[in-house]
Amino acid sequence: MKAAIGRRGLLAGGAAVLGSAALGAPALAKGREEVDVVVAAGSMTAPSSIPQGVVTFRVRSSGPALSVVFLRLRSGVTIDTYLGHLAKVSSKDPEVRKAAAKAIEEAADGLGGAVVTAQIPVTFTQIIAPGRYHLISFDYQNPDVAPVVREIAVKGASPGRYPAGVATIALWQSGTRTRFAVTGPRLPARGRYLVVNGSDGLNEVVFMPVKPGTTAAELQAAFDAFREGKQPPSMPFIGQPTGLAPLSPGYVAVLETSLTAGLYALWTYMPDPRTGLPRAWDGAFTLITLT
Repeated sequence: MKAAIGRRGLLAGGAAVLGSAALGAPALAKGREEVDVVVAAGSMTAPSSIPQGVVTFRVRSSGPALSVVFLRLRSGVTIDTYLGHLAKVSSKDPEVRKAAAKAIEEAADGLGGAVVTAQIPVTFTQIIAPGRYHLISFDYQNPDVAPVVREIAVKGASPGRYPAGVATIALWQSGTRTRFAVTGPRLPARGRYLVVNGSDGLNEVVFMPVKPGTTAAELQAAFDAFREGKQPPSMPFIGQPTGLAPLSPGYVAVLETSLTAGLYALWTYMPDPRTGLPRAWDGAFTLITLT
């Protein structure tokens, strides 16, 4: 669903995006459905059709850490074309990565999804209009493994409410850089968040556990080392990332987590079409404490 985020809000920064999120988030919707999606290496179990309206997806992996993307292809784009762009995002050639990142943003509306591990499921909610959608499960750590695709038809409706978030996580744009704005330095580890993409690109919202006491400067030093193809001076990351898969500009979704309390880096690792590099490397991250 698209939030009511105007150009003034985008330019004013994260505070304005957080404020406009409250205006764009619906309190009620006509449809509500809960569906289970189970992914594993080379397989996905998901419904072939769901009602329109508010739909909550409960996503879990019975195998490796995977990203499960929920999207709607734009007019004239085939799923094979989209998958071709997706494969090129992992190219070692920066020019190929830049072109692929731009093509992905233009090929479909990203409606969220889930970055999951075998230990940590993820739930996300979206308002869906009638039409044809796709779930794509892929192993982001092994780009040579073929993605698994399921097409979903959306029709009909059933009554229900849009779930309320206990906090808001917003992405906003500062020049050519993506930034995060969060309602407070602490969030519940087992919480439900309204996610608002007020940036100008396709972005995810992922929680990555880091060592206690990690600073923003240490995170940036690690990303700077990655940019140069080197090992960072100290490795701040522990565990595996989980969270919301890519959301297109102007869209909102609800993310529900069940994480362990502690310090996390909240980031988007989506490649920037301007550079071909993960946006987190250019500062699209923030530190957050989950309690």
